[in-house]
Amino acid sequence: MVFPAHLSSGGKLLLAALPPAERESLYSDEKWAGRLDQRPALPALRRELATVRERGFSLNKGAPRRA
Repeated sequence: MVFPAHLSSGGKLLLAALPPAERESLYSDEKWAGRLDQRPALPALRRELATVRERGFSLNKGAPRRA
């Protein structure tokens, strides 16, 4: 099974390491056109990725959920 990067611990590590502009472009309205309801809440994702950068790791905690 394949999950979007924002729904897996490894994906969050990769997203956290990206430059902010590149990360923002991945979640632009254009890239999620027709499925904006599936895009994570960007403020929550930014906070979570900041925590991942501070800690240096991410955890899988149960079933994937939308941020």
